[in-house]
Amino acid sequence: MMTKARLRKKRICKKNTVKFAAWNILSWSGRSHEIITDLHNFKIDFCAISETKKNGKGTVSVDDYILAYSGKQKEERAHAGVGLLIHKKIHE
Repeated sequence: MMTKARLRKKRICKKNTVKFAAWNILSWSGRSHEIITDLHNFKIDFCAISETKKNGKGTVSVDDYILAYSGKQKEERAHAGVGLLIHKKIHE
């Protein structure tokens, strides 16, 4: 049986938990819904992604996440690229 102090401590610890992940996604194009679904399932707050294959730099809002990305210049063929997905609850 858990005491009131232990229950209170357990609640406090859960509120302050932040989950990080790193993922080589191989391509963002056509897979954004799948990627966001997996992030929701695992309750990830920050996810560093590689090989986004997006051109240019910028931010995009995708469902409950904000994607900040950087890739090759727009004139070049898209390959490589990195990004960071941040859950909106953290961003606010």
